[in-house]
Amino acid sequence: MSREEMNLEIDHLMRELDIPKDTAPISLKYPGKRRENILNYVINNTEMTTKSGKLLQDELICIGKDSYLNQIRRYKTAKRNIDFESDYKEYFGVPIIDDDDQKKTDTKKLNSSRSVFVVHGHDEGGRESVARYLEKINFIPIILHEQANKGRTIIEKIEGHADVDFAVVLLTPDDIGSVKGGQEEPRARQNVLLELGYFIGKLGRDRVCALKKGNVALPSDFAGVVWEPMDEYGNWRRSLARELQAAGHEIDWNEIMRS
Repeated sequence: MSREEMNLEIDHLMRELDIPKDTAPISLKYPGKRRENILNYVINNTEMTTKSGKLLQDELICIGKDSYLNQIRRYKTAKRNIDFESDYKEYFGVPIIDDDDQKKTDTKKLNSSRSVFVVHGHDEGGRESVARYLEKINFIPIILHEQANKGRTIIEKIEGHADVDFAVVLLTPDDIGSVKGGQEEPRARQNVLLELGYFIGKLGRDRVCALKKGNVALPSDFAGVVWEPMDEYGNWRRSLARELQAAGHEIDWNEIMRS
């Protein structure tokens, strides 16, 4: 929100609560200073009510909740108003979230949205290339064998770390196989194909990017899955970035071009 928009929001708040204009005049310019003046005015007039008969401080929390809640809470706690938390919950229908709790929640959401599960076979070089590239463009690669087991089976471990927003699947020629009596051909590991299907089902095809390295036969069921060639020239990096951007992630293309 721009400074102009914040000042307009403050003007609206003052009109709604019938707060005198000279309490936080627009000439102060800085929204933070205007909010501070409004807060001091309300704290120094604790018994003042609005035209509707409600306490001014309660209406300030209701209308300008995010900006003023914690300051008023600290003030009322200092005055030993021990009913503030229960009053808030009754008024809004939800409990108060502390600043620290909110930060932890926001961090968890951010980490989840920037986490990318990397499915791989035996190609350690390919796995490391993808993981380090994701880190370079500010994503968090989740590699299963790097996570603690905690006595879980493989599928339980996958489920425990599947709270991600995107998955990259490396289809590398690690196995050899064929139909009975047919010509043997390079294939991806069975666990890779299983996890590919798992994440397509969980996240949707638009949030799964398959990187195919070399000549790898794919099951007919995956014929409709879009994959990108993991070429030796590194063009797969831009392809992966495009898929991440298409999935709604912010991408620094300056950083991509330097990669």
